Amino acid sequence: MTDFLCCSRRRKKNREGANFGGDPNPLLTGNTQGGRGILSSNNRNLLSSTSLYSQTQQQRHAEVVGADFNGSGVEDTQLAAAKSNTGKPQEKIEQQTQTTQQKDKGKARQQEGSQGSSNDLGESAQRQSDEQNRKKFLEDYPLAAKMLKNIDIGENEKKNLETLKKEFMNSGFVYTMNATHEDRFLNNTKKEGDCSTLARAYVKIAKEYLGIDNVKIGCKSGDFFVPNGGKVLDMNNTTGNVDNGKHWVFTKHYWVESPIGNIDLLFLGQEANKSQWIDKTGKDKEHEIDYDIFGDYRVYEANVMGKIAERYATDLNEAKKGKKAEAAAMMAVLKQK
Repeated sequence: MTDFLCCSRRRKKNREGANFGGDPNPLLTGNTQGGRGILSSNNRNLLSSTSLYSQTQQQRHAEVVGADFNGSGVEDTQLAAAKSNTGKPQEKIEQQTQTTQQKDKGKARQQEGSQGSSNDLGESAQRQSDEQNRKKFLEDYPLAAKMLKNIDIGENEKKNLETLKKEFMNSGFVYTMNATHEDRFLNNTKKEGDCSTLARAYVKIAKEYLGIDNVKIGCKSGDFFVPNGGKVLDMNNTTGNVDNGKHWVFTKHYWVESPIGNIDLLFLGQEANKSQWIDKTGKDKEHEIDYDIFGDYRVYEANVMGKIAERYATDLNEAKKGKKAEAAAMMAVLKQK
């Protein structure tokens, strides 16, 4: 009975050891007792083959995804490509960068050269156009061509403006107190006019031929009186239109504003002297003769149809004489018709 129990206990112990932490499974341990040793050896070979197959698969996978065999991770795509090509990735990248930069610099130089050539062509075309315009200007305006004969387009603009002013003094201008368009004056159609004719002609030449932009017309609107008169640019040597040439009276006056000052071409190119001008302060009538008031001066209408020097008077009796002469002149015109 005891032997049976002992044997039974031993068999039970063996079963528990095999299933619950006893002796390991002979297939895994390779136990060499009895026929089980042969079976364990075969299983070891099988496990070894499975492990080798697994490692081979991992290595192939690494080659595909860019990982090294030890599983260190995916390498940079550009670096891997550089390795496969040269084995020196940094040198390859630097060479490609230098080549690209050189090409960019070459393109930039070509563009700069092209732009420079384009600018040169544009400037050359502009010069030719300017020369053609100046040539046509001289053909269209013979009087301007005569005044520009001694002027060098390349000289200092102030010097040219001074020279042009002197040329106007020798233009043969006749002062009529009536405006003439500057074109008709400069093309010799009508060499007469008033202060506006002179100022506009000067500005036209300065701008269109000499290329001086900072010149313009100056103007004073409204009647004003210039006591003591003064000689003006006129082939007839007129010195005034009041009291037989003693004073001047104007309804409007023009001059030129320029880098060399305010040029009053009518008054022989002198600086416009506004301090001597007396503005009109009123008007009235005496013995049916109209007169204007300029401070202490009364200026009567006299012979408006006569010579410039006889058109106005500061004395009433002289004004009456002028009116009689004016009426006689009008009758003579009517008889001719």
